[in-house]
Amino acid sequence: MKISITNSKLGDKIPSLNLPTTVCRADAPCKKGCYARKGNWLFPNVINSLQQNLNEFNENPTKFFNDIIEYLNNDDVTFKFFRWFSSGDIVNQTFLNGMVKVAKKCKNTKFLCFTKKFELVNEYLNACELPKN
Repeated sequence: MKISITNSKLGDKIPSLNLPTTVCRADAPCKKGCYARKGNWLFPNVINSLQQNLNEFNENPTKFFNDIIEYLNNDDVTFKFFRWFSSGDIVNQTFLNGMVKVAKKCKNTKFLCFTKKFELVNEYLNACELPKN
């Protein structure tokens, strides 16, 4: 799994997990001007790492999210913040459930996620509460 640690807008020490834009809604209002469909995002190594993240989730969701928990809860660095998706979006309900699991296990980290998959989040919120972080 590739977790990005440097982002020109976020600065250093704010990790983010990115996925290919193929997981985004086809009718997303941001699709036309999407920055993740141009520039550095088109380099083969970037495309490959985004796809690898998606492949790892699809192959073993439990391991995928446990790896993120382990990354954030290591003894060397305490991450105060984590961003889901500079590129990509929530894949499905299983992915959202995994995001919530990560937040519950990493109580000292604040999470940020922008999404256009409102229906997944609304369905979750109808049944459960999101963790405060």
